[in-house]
Amino acid sequence: MALTVLPLLSDRRIEQFDVFEALLETLEKNNEMLENGDILVISTKYISNSQGRVIDLDKIKISEEGLDISKRFKLKAEIAEIILRESDKVFGGIFGFVITSADNIMAPNAGIDKSNAKKGKVILYPKEPYQIAEQIRRKIFLKFQIHVGIILVDSRLMPVRIGTSGIGIACAGIEPVLDMRAKKDLDGNPLKVTFQAVADNIATIANHKMGEGAESKPFAIVRDSGVKLTDREISQKEMTISPNQCVYVRCITSKLESEYNLCTPLNRAIFDVKTMEYLTTYPKTVSFFDGIKHKIDVDRKQGVEQLHIVVKKSFEELMKIFTDEGFTKVKFEHKQPDQIGNGLNLKLKKPWEMHIRMVDLKKGLIGIHAEVEVSRDYLQHLFSQRTPVVYEVEEILKKYQVDYKIWHDKIKKNVHAIIDNYKVKLATPSIPVFAWKPMLFVIATIGAFYGWKYFNTI
Repeated sequence: MALTVLPLLSDRRIEQFDVFEALLETLEKNNEMLENGDILVISTKYISNSQGRVIDLDKIKISEEGLDISKRFKLKAEIAEIILRESDKVFGGIFGFVITSADNIMAPNAGIDKSNAKKGKVILYPKEPYQIAEQIRRKIFLKFQIHVGIILVDSRLMPVRIGTSGIGIACAGIEPVLDMRAKKDLDGNPLKVTFQAVADNIATIANHKMGEGAESKPFAIVRDSGVKLTDREISQKEMTISPNQCVYVRCITSKLESEYNLCTPLNRAIFDVKTMEYLTTYPKTVSFFDGIKHKIDVDRKQGVEQLHIVVKKSFEELMKIFTDEGFTKVKFEHKQPDQIGNGLNLKLKKPWEMHIRMVDLKKGLIGIHAEVEVSRDYLQHLFSQRTPVVYEVEEILKKYQVDYKIWHDKIKKNVHAIIDNYKVKLATPSIPVFAWKPMLFVIATIGAFYGWKYFNTI
């Protein structure tokens, strides 16, 4: 059977409403029925409207940071303030646009949309999109006794392309990504890094039929897609990666481009804002396998309770993985008890670096301790802020399909689930960062010069 897309015309809704009830009405109005194996694609803006995620700009109180963003990029101050509130990370921008990331979804202006909203109002991304998608999937099963997939779709600009295409913001009931690695191409060569973005591909197909303007088609049924269905819950980590692992972000921010002045206009635009802050998240509340919940303590003197990644891999295998990701050996460091070999570091956005140590936990297990700090290239490394990190290492291990557990070092238990997170910001060093090697060279040169002058005057 050929793949078919059936867009569904629906009445426009402004106030908060029940999406499932609206779906039933829309199916009846369009004389359509859902079938087993269908993929139901729903507009994120429609979901946002149902949740009341529509903001009146006149009611926004503007912070100093919002005013600063507004002035830098010629944005309306209220829009700049909402962008800051809705974002986990701000990369920078150009006049009229700011590139942001929230839950590892990178978008201009945090996905805020003025279209299909009344004057003076804007629509935000939906809250808990994966949970919403899963709830709709379950309600459809209980109502019709059929298995379907759900995709929440938005439209997105692609780098150096004209026009928008669809992207899956969240999904349920389908395997969102197809791992093509080890499969062979037409010439019999094994694929090494290819993943097929199944949810995004279906989202784009449906979005083409749903339209971008006044079509009023917030639902589309994709039939006979051949997509693999599943009953397990899907998480956002299965469809996204950290910006630190994104090939576009890493290439633009790489030291090579900075040194050789490649892509200078884009580089300057993206990192004009908060250039020296490092933003991340760290588990706040966790639960263990015995059901006990625990809040991770943050103490200014004692630091953060440590969570570590534990894997059953050889040191050599892990070294190859981290080396392939761009990590290099640390030459001078204070080694921890039971540490195996040298630590590793990865240069991040100036002046930060990620430092990893591997520790022998016996019984074939290795603990990975990771933190982000000011690079050893700078004098401020000795007295600057630093933070332990977990998710950055987790992203790398998932990429290489390495099984791992998260270990609470103080309580001595494996973490079963992470319930919520701290938002962590390493602030810009209070004084400009100084590279100590050039400074040492200058001091040595001046010392040699005055030494030579002194001895020649004796």
